[in-house]
Amino acid sequence: MKLTTNTLALPGGRVANLALGAGLFALVTLTLTPQAAHAQDLSLDNFATGAGKIEAKTGTHQATQNGHGIVVGARTIVLTISSQTNSGNEFDQPIEVAVEPSKNTSVPSAFLWTVGYGALPRIDLIYGNSAPLALNLTPYDRLRVTFAGLTNALNFNIVAWQSNGVAGSAGCNLSPFSGVFTVDFALSAFVLNGGGPVDWSNIETLDIVFQAASLLGSPNLAITGFSAIPASDPPGSIPCGTSPQ
Repeated sequence: MKLTTNTLALPGGRVANLALGAGLFALVTLTLTPQAAHAQDLSLDNFATGAGKIEAKTGTHQATQNGHGIVVGARTIVLTISSQTNSGNEFDQPIEVAVEPSKNTSVPSAFLWTVGYGALPRIDLIYGNSAPLALNLTPYDRLRVTFAGLTNALNFNIVAWQSNGVAGSAGCNLSPFSGVFTVDFALSAFVLNGGGPVDWSNIETLDIVFQAASLLGSPNLAITGFSAIPASDPPGSIPCGTSPQ
């Protein structure tokens, strides 16, 4: 079994091409930090609407989900599973990604990824695929993803496309953790493909990328929120700001 690199084409010829491998980044170990909610946080998705599921063993599968709690009203999920022998899903196990709105006030709505043994798929969770976001994030200094849990090492990245179609990215590898934690991507850590900082005044597309960080296989995970955070908020559990090269 070997890890591979997946490439996703997005509108206007934009491509998120992220290297995938256990040696790219040091695993980030979780250190919990007290957090507080602030009214000025900008929720980009709380997964309370747009329920749906993709289940597959090979190939590329895409679904767009709509709802009022999603930035500009739509998210696109792309599940990519390599068809190459010993590189994608050698035991032919099912992979499932789902958005499950909560039916219980004590349990948050969630985006869930469940991966069969030995499978090494990729998930792209995309905002701005159907129509440009035209999102001004200059009042904020971080993008935050809230996890409900993570079972295996994860290669975790966010890619942001400016209005001119040039992309910038940041990422890290995360260690497993069985409880709730948050991952903060500092906007200043994003680096354009050609070098230089991202212009956050008019972001067209955001792509959260989940991939295995280990030959042991991809993790099962759940995330319960995606938001933009101002500098006045306390730090999250993990700072994730290494640009993938």
